[in-house]
Amino acid sequence: TFDDPDKGAFTRLLSLALRQGTPIDQLVKQLQKDKDADLSSFAKVVSRVLKRYIKNGTHVGQACSACGADSLSYQEGCISCMSCGVSVCG
Repeated sequence: TFDDPDKGAFTRLLSLALRQGTPIDQLVKQLQKDKDADLSSFAKVVSRVLKRYIKNGTHVGQACSACGADSLSYQEGCISCMSCGVSVCG
């Protein structure tokens, strides 16, 4: 139970999305889109927790900023390039 009704509604929507089979990586992408949120914002914290449940090897669908290869995938909650080894956690 949250004192803030917005956080309660937020968590119920996430729960509904997960129960309906929404891929966790897609939820994480949406949660991270708020560029104005700070590191301790509710959405960023939930995003970091959910990342731990993304299966290793899940393809990200973006090009690597270091080498340009389309080989980014999740590894242990971080996005890693399978071509050059660059890893980004956050």
